[in-house]
Amino acid sequence: MAYEVYWGSGSPYSWRVLLALTVKGVPFDSKLLQFSRGDHQTPEFLAMNPRGRVPVLKDADRVVYESVAILSYIEKLHPVPPLFGQTPGETAAVWQVVSEVDAYLGPLQEELVASVFRDQTGGREEVLRAVARQVREEIAAYDVRLGSHEYLTGPRLTAADIVLYPTLMLIGRIGTRASALSLGLGLDTLRADYAKIDRWARAIESLAGYEATYPPHWRS
Repeated sequence: MAYEVYWGSGSPYSWRVLLALTVKGVPFDSKLLQFSRGDHQTPEFLAMNPRGRVPVLKDADRVVYESVAILSYIEKLHPVPPLFGQTPGETAAVWQVVSEVDAYLGPLQEELVASVFRDQTGGREEVLRAVARQVREEIAAYDVRLGSHEYLTGPRLTAADIVLYPTLMLIGRIGTRASALSLGLGLDTLRADYAKIDRWARAIESLAGYEATYPPHWRS
């Protein structure tokens, strides 16, 4: 039986899971939810994840939610290719980046979603400029890291890359909104400004099956 993956278009957390399954060549049944009609708040979905958040992976009678937990679950069942390293040092390096992204870049992303994406920037201009500066500091640090190897933790794609990439893409998309541009946040040019980040992102976008993971509503 194939996994069932409940996800939302544009959710960076969902995108992580789609990328991981695609990289590992694991088949799954796609269950695309529509937030606008409240699919994530139905009794059926809340029975799987009481928080009403995507993604959710259903494996027969087992339900797993929270994206990194899902990545770990997939890794145990499908260890090739490895996404969490093969040695203790490699595993630690991957988890370090995963933890950094969620601890530092994640909250900045959520602030941008809440304020810019939802057009609630009034009175928060200076806060958002500070958020944008912090985003650029984080991305600049990863750009430096990519100066010594192709992917974030070495020569091979890992969960570190799969966790960071969707967040970068969402922040860049938010940066193109009129309110972000009017504030001069500079988030729309992240890839243009950081050449190694752009090269790294292009490597991910060249992966077999990548196009099928791209948020469908972003194409319109």
